[in-house]
Amino acid sequence: MSRRLPVVKASTREEILKRLQTTMDYLHAYYAQNPGLDELSRVSMLSKFHFLRLFKLAYGQTPHQLITSLKIKRAKELLWKKENSVHSIADALGFEDSSSFSRTFNTQVGHYPSQYRQLCD
Repeated sequence: MSRRLPVVKASTREEILKRLQTTMDYLHAYYAQNPGLDELSRVSMLSKFHFLRLFKLAYGQTPHQLITSLKIKRAKELLWKKENSVHSIADALGFEDSSSFSRTFNTQVGHYPSQYRQLCD
C-alpha cells in the first residue's frame, strides 16, 4: 500500500499512512452513519482533494465504495437471521429506504435481499 503513495520522504509517507489508517478505522466503526467526504477529510486531517486521491491510491477504491461494501457484507450477515426484515436491515445500515438497499444489494451481489435470504436456507 505505501508504495502506491506518491510521497518522497519516508516520514511523510508514514504520517499519511497513519492518517489513512485512522480514517479506515473510523469508516469501519461508523459506515452505517454514511460519513461524508467533509467528515472523512477532517478525520484524516487532509484536504478533501488530497484525502480522496490518497485514499483511492492506498486502498484501490473510494471511501464511498468501501462504505457500500461494508454495508453489503453486514447485510449478508443480517439476512441469515430470519427475524431481521429487509426494511429493518436497510434502516440499520443507513440506507435511504428499503428500495435503495435492495437495488444496491442486487448490484453488488447479483440477487435481491429476499432472493439471497432464500439461498441461505
